[in-house]
Amino acid sequence: MNFTNSISVTKALRVLGVWFDLPKQLVSDNDPPSTSSEFKQFLVTNGIEHTYSAPYHSSSNGATENAVKTCKNVIKKAISQKLDVDVALLRFLLVYRNTEHCTKGESPAKLLQGRALRMRLDCLKPERADRVHTSQKRQQLASGGLRRNFREGDTIWYRNYGARRKWLEGKIQFKVGNTNYEILGIDGIVHHRHADQLRHAFNVALNDTPIHSEKCRRSSFNPF
Repeated sequence: MNFTNSISVTKALRVLGVWFDLPKQLVSDNDPPSTSSEFKQFLVTNGIEHTYSAPYHSSSNGATENAVKTCKNVIKKAISQKLDVDVALLRFLLVYRNTEHCTKGESPAKLLQGRALRMRLDCLKPERADRVHTSQKRQQLASGGLRRNFREGDTIWYRNYGARRKWLEGKIQFKVGNTNYEILGIDGIVHHRHADQLRHAFNVALNDTPIHSEKCRRSSFNPF
């Protein structure tokens, strides 16, 4: 913080309250911002209990001082190794908040947010989404439903809107998400479509021809 007056401290607490939650209790020393009337009014309005540490008793802030010392050591190490200080500190905090506490048996992230934070090491574990996708694919094959898996480079039919032809031929250019794709049409324009709006060629021919108009069914040209 560039300033530590009561207004700046109050604003910082509001930001933390939006991110995480308003605390039930706040412990501080007897510095001017925490003893100001504006700060006290903010705490009373939001139902936050305020407790002061004993004057001239630095050991009351032992946990805070230890945390500051640990962060300073990380910063010094980053400077000595000529690393980006902000990146080094963020990496340390991510690991720290995901590490189980020696007495509580839970990590700070688990206690505060109810879950572990995703880290680079999680790439070594199978993703929950992958297990769900595999299970859904197995159920889909068992029920005989339409194939919804498309790969980049596949030639497909995509749903066309605002024109006479309901389906147009295109090619999968990029997979945006689990069910969203960018399609390169024959007109050279890239279209964004959901998997529900795509069909493999044989699925369009077998399943979607009957829903076209009588004129399309009687005509000799391809209705798609």
